[in-house]
Amino acid sequence: MQPTDLFASCVFNDCLRVVPPGATKCDFHKDKKQCVVSECFNQVVARGRCSKHGGRPRCAHDTCMLPAKGGEFCLRHGGVSSRQLCRMAGCSKQAHAKQLCVKHGGGSKCFFPGCSRHSRKAGLCHRHRRLDTFCGLDDDHIQMHFDMAYMWLLGQGVPSSNVVLCGDSAGGNAVLTLMQRGRRENAPLPACAILVSPWLDLTMTSPFYDVKTDIFTKRTIVAWRDVYLNNDVTKIHEASPGLQSLDGLPPLMVGDIATFVAKAKRCHVDVTEYLHPYLYHDFIIFPLGKPSRDAIHALAQFVVLKLDNHSNNTN
Repeated sequence: MQPTDLFASCVFNDCLRVVPPGATKCDFHKDKKQCVVSECFNQVVARGRCSKHGGRPRCAHDTCMLPAKGGEFCLRHGGVSSRQLCRMAGCSKQAHAKQLCVKHGGGSKCFFPGCSRHSRKAGLCHRHRRLDTFCGLDDDHIQMHFDMAYMWLLGQGVPSSNVVLCGDSAGGNAVLTLMQRGRRENAPLPACAILVSPWLDLTMTSPFYDVKTDIFTKRTIVAWRDVYLNNDVTKIHEASPGLQSLDGLPPLMVGDIATFVAKAKRCHVDVTEYLHPYLYHDFIIFPLGKPSRDAIHALAQFVVLKLDNHSNNTN
């Protein structure tokens, strides 16, 4: 099996969601039907057909392929929209509660930074609560939601000096990226952070990727990277926080990545290294008896020490 076979896309047009092994549809579309027309990969609208092939009346305007709305024409060519507009004079925005748009009191805005859409479930609009897909860096999701959680915590009155961030593997990437962005934007940084077997360099140029001593092959990791970046190789450097500046970061505890530890020390970061002589990537999360317990105990001691030091320095 080739690496790309592990991450096949959904059969429906324009759907980039990954399908489960042996399936042709993603979890979102698993109960949706495909148009009966041969070689058509659109979703059924009615009568077993997509809108293009007769499932919905097509706009009567010459050469227009859009579906008709409220009559014979599409919205572009004179059709009537069924959505209700805000009742405030001169406002053409969509109405929500009380026949008002969000701006005029018809609901709350999405909590996502910079989004003015109407919030729905969990305070987010429909777009920003779609977390059922693999999303690349251009899709606003993974890292921005992580950042939102941290800023929400600070917004509840929790001082950053009481916050400890921890992430393993790709989660370590998210933790370091958040702190680097916070440093650039002068946001409060956490008291300390723990990076367990962090995935910090997506260039895959390190010779360690070719050593046959770990549970992952280089081919597998490259396939994951390509899915995460939507095959956009221009994003590799941006998505590799280990290649960015480490100046000004809070105390770090780092496991299983000696080259990053050396770089952090050169940048005068207070860094503590935890390295097992022979165990593999993320071993701390597995029930391995004494090695896992010792690692967790070391992490706990690091947190207690850094929080105490931070408290003493601020008093």
